[in-house]
Amino acid sequence: MGQYYYAVSSLPHLSFDSETFPSDEQFVALCRENLSKADLRAVLQLDLTDEKLPEAALVKKWFGWNSSLQADLAFLRAQGRGKNADEYQNVDRIAGTEEVAREAFAASSPLAAEQVIERGRWSFLDELEVGHYFDLGKLVVYRLRISILERKATFQTDTGRTNFRRIYDAVTEGQIGIQPEQKI
Repeated sequence: MGQYYYAVSSLPHLSFDSETFPSDEQFVALCRENLSKADLRAVLQLDLTDEKLPEAALVKKWFGWNSSLQADLAFLRAQGRGKNADEYQNVDRIAGTEEVAREAFAASSPLAAEQVIERGRWSFLDELEVGHYFDLGKLVVYRLRISILERKATFQTDTGRTNFRRIYDAVTEGQIGIQPEQKI
């Protein structure tokens, strides 16, 4: 595993509120220029199967945390609907996901809930990043941060309202399952 001083130091600082950030394609291009083939493959694939990679443990923690969060969210939704929530208990829970799920579940809107979830993911990446300064782990975390920022950039209030209105109108008109363009 190499140290990537130039690659890491040439990346702009990212914060959860960053509005400008490198695209995933720009980040991958930088990695192609600076990483060994094996390390590049690890960043591109976020490979869980190669246990020899030091970052495999980091990536497993990331996916484990996300699985725990999804299970907590599903559990709360099932409880809220009066359904059996036991089937969501067979996932290993990771500390911190329940609090994020509860805060998201109590959010005032779907957009606010998504922001809570993405902020929770960002905070978990802060924990994963500890001890990784100029190594492959830092680059893996950076790529995951870009994915969060790209997802956040898709949260458009006006588009969301328009889509909600279209779906709501279809429901109230009894047009479920028919695309708006297919109305008779």
